[in-house]
Amino acid sequence: MLSNNGKGGLVLGRTIAVANQKGGVGKSTTAINLSACLAEKGKRVLTIDMDPQGNTTSGLGVDKNSVENTLYELLVGQSDVEKTIVKDVVENVDLIPSNVNLSGAEIELVGIDNKEYILKEITDKIKDNYDYIIIDCPPVAVASDAIPLCNVSDGVLYVVDSKSSDKRKVKMAIGDVQRNGGHVIGLVLNKVESIEGSSYGYGYGYGGEGNGK
Repeated sequence: MLSNNGKGGLVLGRTIAVANQKGGVGKSTTAINLSACLAEKGKRVLTIDMDPQGNTTSGLGVDKNSVENTLYELLVGQSDVEKTIVKDVVENVDLIPSNVNLSGAEIELVGIDNKEYILKEITDKIKDNYDYIIIDCPPVAVASDAIPLCNVSDGVLYVVDSKSSDKRKVKMAIGDVQRNGGHVIGLVLNKVESIEGSSYGYGYGYGGEGNGK
């Protein structure tokens, strides 16, 4: 995760979950850009699209409606990880894609204890092939498994829309993540007006505060 190494620098870890409280704030764009930036630095990246909307899949150039195997097939045991990974969608970036079928996975996995750890077990088998694993999580407010998914990562990067995000709800959602063992390593503030007030951009913040880790 992104955290302080005690010597004034930041230590980069392996798995980062990109999360938000609701859709439409630029979460998938952040996951795509983070993956691409790390890849440009020569890092090997696996991006996992866990949002049934599949925006990260589409944004990385994969047709979500025609791809043969997705995260859904992987989670329910209909495919293995090697058959699911789409190689080099961008140089140095591999993808586990998603589409609307993923919405059915939660129903099919009802009754399975600690189902969020299915993904962790899968990624543990291949994590040594990558420098970073970036997980595009479903919105915390609408998906019951979003918080547990955040918690199996090394750190959570939380995305906020400066125009439409409700500060109180954002604070509550971050608190839920932290109370359940998740480590919020920073915030991305999107749609911030420039000084001229004519354009929008992204703001990044990193820190070791939150749940005390």
